[in-house]
Amino acid sequence: MNRLMAALLGTALAAFVGSAQAATVAATLFVGNQHLSDNSGEILINAAGTGTNTVDVGDTLFGIFNIQTDEQGGITRNFGVAGVDEFTGVFEIQVTGKQTFNGTTCLTAFCFQFGPSTAAIPAPLASGATGSLQSIFGAGTMIATWDDPTPDYIRESTTLANAIVQASNGSLFATLGANFWIANTISDDITAIAAIPDPGNGGTFNEALNFLVNNSGLAFSSVPCTNTQTGATVNVNVCGSGSLLGTNGTSTPFQSFDNVDFRLNVVPEPAMLSLLGIGLFAMGWMRRKAS
Repeated sequence: MNRLMAALLGTALAAFVGSAQAATVAATLFVGNQHLSDNSGEILINAAGTGTNTVDVGDTLFGIFNIQTDEQGGITRNFGVAGVDEFTGVFEIQVTGKQTFNGTTCLTAFCFQFGPSTAAIPAPLASGATGSLQSIFGAGTMIATWDDPTPDYIRESTTLANAIVQASNGSLFATLGANFWIANTISDDITAIAAIPDPGNGGTFNEALNFLVNNSGLAFSSVPCTNTQTGATVNVNVCGSGSLLGTNGTSTPFQSFDNVDFRLNVVPEPAMLSLLGIGLFAMGWMRRKAS
């Protein structure tokens, strides 16, 4: 009987470890609460096509991003390295509100609110799709993400069209919309943000996101996310916060860079819970047997 229980425990642990070591994005994510970190770049799309560098209501920010790491309990997993798929995406957000410092809800030089955009993305996705993200993926879409077995994300020394293709190839992982998306900045001029030398930043942003399309095969529970302008906290699938960065004089088609961390909570799969339950039962049985 001891051998049987040991075999059951071994099967449960092997399944758990095997799932964690698989190459896909979904299998690389931890079960439970975790933090993902990215790098990204963005450009301004003027509503009137004026070509100015000032971010105003009606304008759109479009960008690409690459999730590089996932952290939980002191353990870090990397995406886009040997044996692990790349995790990339694009975002498109339209300015719906803009305020200057008022000492209450806006504590920086400029404060912005964003919603889904109706502007056409600046170049086709890898699939050849054009138009706004909403027209491609459905109403409310502000982010689209992909699981790509070939690491090829690039935001420097390339063209904008190529960068967009490389960020949107692979299989569609998920799309997301926002409960809120805000930014608090030192300037409303995107070139002023780009010119900030390292390690300074041009402001912060926060986003409360929910899945619109989920092709990951995973279930996600809610996490709390606080709007730093209103102080209100909502429960959503993904909470993001980050900073606006300069390009540090690099050769890039993007007007500014960003850095953002995402927090999410993956719910264990029923099959995995059953296997772990068997393993825990086996451990308890063997302890009682030994005593």
